[in-house]
Amino acid sequence: SYMAPTADARAASLHDVLSLEKEHLRGITLSSLLGGFGRLFADGGKAARDDPHGTYATSHTVDSLGYFVSHSWRSPRLVKYLAMLLFFNRSDAATAMLCAVAFAAIPTILYYENLPEWAYFVGPNTYTDYGSVQIATVCTSFGSLAFFGGLYGAHRVRQAATKPVECFLDVACIPQDSDDARAQGIANLGALLDRSERMLVLLDKEYFTRLWCVFELAAFAKRAGMHRVQ
Repeated sequence: SYMAPTADARAASLHDVLSLEKEHLRGITLSSLLGGFGRLFADGGKAARDDPHGTYATSHTVDSLGYFVSHSWRSPRLVKYLAMLLFFNRSDAATAMLCAVAFAAIPTILYYENLPEWAYFVGPNTYTDYGSVQIATVCTSFGSLAFFGGLYGAHRVRQAATKPVECFLDVACIPQDSDDARAQGIANLGALLDRSERMLVLLDKEYFTRLWCVFELAAFAKRAGMHRVQ
């Protein structure tokens, strides 16, 4: 006959799931995670298969994790890389663009008559009752460069100025050099989720076809709530 576990047994079981030795709580900085145009996301974790020790060395022990990165290994590397750039850097990139446009606009306005013709562009259908509308090429050029530069490198500037964002990525934070080490890392997954402030879900058509992705999201949502899932 079936006997339901007692409250003490359930508490002991939960304690076992959430217990974690300090050396097993490892994170990787955002700069390292996005290094090499997201090379750690390539080919289903190829970096860890080719160089398990070097890949594991990109992570280090931490007190807590800022983001648990949940994703499907079937998804393209560059799509995930661009998604993370947009998530973490879009605000700084937009700010950099506005500052660059304002910086370029001031001399453009003050010295309008002295600028060469190449500094302006008269676009199609830009003629109004007040004459043609001229777009300052220098403003659009400076703004575009600042935006894409900020999108690519804002996280590096923030890391140098403030405390770096610590993320969890399985191939970098769980040893990949033996089956036993991987099994131990999988056994610690509940504790790692519990010590993550937020979960970052790289959601696409492949995500919910993978059982591990569903498990990670369900476990984190049950423990922390959906308001901490992004």
